[in-house]
Amino acid sequence: STDEEYQIVCNSIKNSFLILAQHPNATHFLQKVISLFPINHTSCFMETVAEDFLSYAQDKHGMCVIKIMMKRISELESSSKEGILYDIRKRFTHTVIFNIDTLIGDPYGNYIIQFCFDFFGEDKCEAITERIMNKCLPFSLQKYSNAVICKCVTTYWTNKATLDRLRNALT
Repeated sequence: STDEEYQIVCNSIKNSFLILAQHPNATHFLQKVISLFPINHTSCFMETVAEDFLSYAQDKHGMCVIKIMMKRISELESSSKEGILYDIRKRFTHTVIFNIDTLIGDPYGNYIIQFCFDFFGEDKCEAITERIMNKCLPFSLQKYSNAVICKCVTTYWTNKATLDRLRNALT
């Protein structure tokens, strides 16, 4: 495929991205495009999602699109602190931090928090950890947020300092 062919496909779907992302069949097509097309053609979709993040994050199929985007970012992002993927990852994580109360209690949004840890790592999710710790007790009383806390404790928060902070947050 040529750059022109990639661009034709991307241009044909960019104005309907949210509708396609939330559709039970079309979402699979978008996920393939994001996974297989060069990042210079799909980063515009990541920007689109970043602008209306909660609409995607709180939707069963939109959440899967975000997951593929996060996976792609983690695979391609360099260690430098610049570039489009670095910027998009920062936008995604900042949006999660800002909307933690909404996402952590949502049937689909809670997975977005887990995907952040899965694909970006504990070190890049420090502020998310901090926000969860600040409301650990109330979050532990809710079905979906409790699942996030349990996953964090068993999988993501692996160092002693983080577990000590959790213990202090609970006392």
